[in-house]
Amino acid sequence: MNKKVSLSVVIPIYGVEKYLRQCVDSVLAACEGIQAEVILVDDGGKDGCPAICDEYERRSAELGGTCEVRTIHKENGGYGSAVNTGFDLAQGEWISIVEPDDWVEKGIYTTLLSSGADQNVDIIKAKFQYVLPSGVIRSARYAEDIPLDRVFRIDDCPSLLSRHPSIWSAIYRRSFLRRYGIRMKEVPGAGWVDNPFLVQTMCQAHGICFKPVIVYNYRSIMDSVSELKGKWEIPYARMKDELAWFSKNKVASEVLCARYWPYVHYLWMMSKCALTDATIRGKVIHAVQDVSRELNWRAIVGSSVLSKNEKMAFWLYRHMPRFAILRIKYRTLGRVASVFLKVMGFFVLR
Repeated sequence: MNKKVSLSVVIPIYGVEKYLRQCVDSVLAACEGIQAEVILVDDGGKDGCPAICDEYERRSAELGGTCEVRTIHKENGGYGSAVNTGFDLAQGEWISIVEPDDWVEKGIYTTLLSSGADQNVDIIKAKFQYVLPSGVIRSARYAEDIPLDRVFRIDDCPSLLSRHPSIWSAIYRRSFLRRYGIRMKEVPGAGWVDNPFLVQTMCQAHGICFKPVIVYNYRSIMDSVSELKGKWEIPYARMKDELAWFSKNKVASEVLCARYWPYVHYLWMMSKCALTDATIRGKVIHAVQDVSRELNWRAIVGSSVLSKNEKMAFWLYRHMPRFAILRIKYRTLGRVASVFLKVMGFFVLR
């Protein structure tokens, strides 16, 4: 492709033969009228995905047009490795990540790119919706304080860090990602690597623009707890990654606490894993205490983002991790913990 590429769409692909055509067709439709490239990264697929990717590349070469499809076959390295491969090959001014079992709305890239003329904008973010296994569509929740159609920084809207990462309902200026060396962490499988990517992009962007339109359909195949299947190390490792990054980079307290907000849920998920397998309980107890001790307690106490109950939950995981975990299983302990936290709150949060 000799012409200047406006957009590179990276699709990391593995084991999604059932959904892949819908995904790629939707992306191609969304790229109509744009000088774009679609990079299909086959991450060592064992099903029909590699052949489907080759088919789209062949058709693209035959038809020509403003959108080129490129297929890359590689050994399996996980979601992060596949996305990074796409990043390395991308030529577009902007980069979009689309997961292969999802699909995008027609015309979305024209809508998003219309906000990219301002050179201060590094991220253009928009809305998405969940598609449940039943076919029911549920809109994702967003805070009401998000600035609309104007450039802002994460300090102006910390809530963008407190919900689902949804890194795919945004496009990123390629020069911004390269300037800060932002890449996906490479681990086996998916591994929640979108979480630290969210933190690094949002916290370092000089300008963010939010478009109040639904651009992305996220197929929610399973809930986050069942997806772990006892792999408590996944949320633990990603929280540690984020905390390590926070320790090296200056971040406003309210931004920090907005990111801490989902940690309450992640620690609860780890606790559930510990309760289903007594052999790992000791390791999980150590892990939740390890995370809790790395949190900025001064920021937590003064935060307007976190509720008093959330602040005290962090305190409990930090100082009494075994009790914090077991209170989830035993109703009596849960009631005792509730009363205990209310009393301690008067002293700890003063």
